[in-house]
Amino acid sequence: MLAIFASLLPESDSKRQTYIDYVKSQIDYILGDNPAGVNYVVGAEANSPKAVHHRAASAVFDPRLAMKPKDNIFTLWGALAGGPGYNDEYTDDRNNYQMNEVGLDYNAGFTMCLAGLVHFGLGVKDTGDILNFDRAYPPKEQTPDFNITMNTMGMEISSGSGMVCSAWCVTFTLNVKIEAIYGCTPYLQEHPKYIVCNTRDNHYLDGEGTPQKANFIINDKSFVAPTEYEVLCDGFHAADNQGTPIYKPEFGKRYKVTGAGGPENTSPL
Repeated sequence: MLAIFASLLPESDSKRQTYIDYVKSQIDYILGDNPAGVNYVVGAEANSPKAVHHRAASAVFDPRLAMKPKDNIFTLWGALAGGPGYNDEYTDDRNNYQMNEVGLDYNAGFTMCLAGLVHFGLGVKDTGDILNFDRAYPPKEQTPDFNITMNTMGMEISSGSGMVCSAWCVTFTLNVKIEAIYGCTPYLQEHPKYIVCNTRDNHYLDGEGTPQKANFIINDKSFVAPTEYEVLCDGFHAADNQGTPIYKPEFGKRYKVTGAGGPENTSPL
């Protein structure tokens, strides 16, 4: 409100500059001039909050999974986190909603203050440094990198090279019939074609090689693992106990994976 109030005062009023200076000091604090040295705007710097309390950004469906992933899968560009405690301490933890909520009330005030500084001629053009770290906007291109192994007991899928997916599906054809599929979402079972996807408990690929599993029962000993898979990254929403899964490949990215995968055997479709 001080930014608006200052804009209404004549330049001859000594309080006008006092208010402007105060607004600028608050923005400077938010952008990193604070004892914690943290820029509280998501995506602005490498040390900006990465786990704000926001369901869509975290891609966490189930409150029981609030501890993982540690960092949000999606970056909520430009959002202002709740910020530090009384002693300027800050913890980047989704479960600490007081420090990591991205409320509309203070984000609106933050935007108003920024507009005020631009109005007063105090806007500063970006230097380009914002592009020099992994989570900056625009995001750096990800290296397609999926690894898949399959046997008569089931399938494991993981992603590497920082390839993060908030949801996943794997399409494949098999020479034998799968009698039962569990531990995942069996979206399609029309032998020889199958589509298996994540559940709400194993929904994301972290880009660090952590495997997610699908369990099979296959009785036919002539099983031969597929040599080619199609992976859908995002574009799927696992159902809860009462709901229906949503399969929307057009909202995700599709990749061809040959053999066991890896960056040399993963290519966009």
